[in-house]
Amino acid sequence: MKTSPYDTYWNEAENWKWRLIYVCKEDPRVIVPKKPKWAGRTLNFAHRKSFLVLFLTILAVAIPLALHGHISNVIWWILFSIIIAGIIVFYYCFELSEK
Repeated sequence: MKTSPYDTYWNEAENWKWRLIYVCKEDPRVIVPKKPKWAGRTLNFAHRKSFLVLFLTILAVAIPLALHGHISNVIWWILFSIIIAGIIVFYYCFELSEK
């Protein structure tokens, strides 16, 4: 994987709160690798966009769950499949942008 010029910020311990939450205003990335990198991605909570991404992610899960009792099972599974496909496409596009 190609190294980013922002990895120096990512490697600094003072940019990680409780070794779980990444907060760095100098790093323009909203989504960054977790520590360790194989564990996935996290948000850079120094940016306002990260809260928007978090809110939209919660909505993507909460809306289908809220509608589950009000719509038929077929529509539920179609909606669920579209959301899962969207998450997979988003993650795949993000991985391609890192290369």
